[in-house]
Amino acid sequence: MKNTIAKITCSVLSSSVLLISSAAQAFAAYTFGDVNNNGYVDAVDASLILSEYANNATHKGGTFTEEQRKAADVNHDNYVDAVDASYILAYYAYTSTSGTLDLETFVNGSSAATTAPVTTTTTTTTVNTTVDYSKDILGFWELNQQDEENTNNYGLFFTKEGTGGIFDMTSDLFYFSGNDFYVTGSAVSSGSFKEENGTITVDNGKEKLIEMSRIESTDGYLGTYHLYGGVFYNTILNGFKKDRNAGADSVYSVIDFYEEGKSRIVYNNFFTYKLDGNRLTITTNENLTPLFNGAGTVTIIGNTLTMAGGDEAAVFTKVTLPSDEKVLK
Repeated sequence: MKNTIAKITCSVLSSSVLLISSAAQAFAAYTFGDVNNNGYVDAVDASLILSEYANNATHKGGTFTEEQRKAADVNHDNYVDAVDASYILAYYAYTSTSGTLDLETFVNGSSAATTAPVTTTTTTTTVNTTVDYSKDILGFWELNQQDEENTNNYGLFFTKEGTGGIFDMTSDLFYFSGNDFYVTGSAVSSGSFKEENGTITVDNGKEKLIEMSRIESTDGYLGTYHLYGGVFYNTILNGFKKDRNAGADSVYSVIDFYEEGKSRIVYNNFFTYKLDGNRLTITTNENLTPLFNGAGTVTIIGNTLTMAGGDEAAVFTKVTLPSDEKVLK
């Protein structure tokens, strides 16, 4: 389940590359497999490799630096392709279930090492129709990371209307500080930032990167915005469509600049759900792939939510911000 949720957010996280490609050029050295140089080898790195492979395959040209290419070519065949991405995904699943081999050994070591079985924990999913979690499940739930140093914070949310979505804390990507808009820690120049009648556009001189319209303000530029256009938005939507081979027009994207230096992006109407006792069924929304292949179970104790399906389980912690109701309007 944890890996499933991480996979869903890959297209969200990888789209940030389009906004920070210039910053990537400044990266000095990369750990093997850690393409985005954030200290972790995970599904995000695999997603970036697939994007690079797709760009090269369609003659659009890749954006990786030489150091990124070295980090991405995990099987040392001098190509950055889907094979490398598959190895990284397999390794991510392996380490997520307490695997201890390093990536080099896992991919290129002995046959025994490369075929080391992934240990899974079988989770008993007992259905109990007498409990009522219909109110307890509402709100935002952040996925508990296996590594406490992992700063990629994201999760799920559920609304009383029977819809739900995903959210990602994006303060490292963009935020407001006073009247300045920052992207990856650098203030956007006045010539690239335009605001008119509540609509904000950020461009790089060649194309629009972000188009968003104000929903509700709190102080200055802080508040909630509907993200509806630009390279960032289009990449996200295309990622959703690619992952699910279906339309994603129902997904409503909101950027919440909830305080100075902070932001999160919320994807409303990402799925619908039904809750019968502790049995949770994530249903398709315009053919979007469900989180469960069928139904799973949930257990809520205080601010802790455990979701289980098949042989996977994930634990979430409830998080609240003053703007929660505003972003779900």
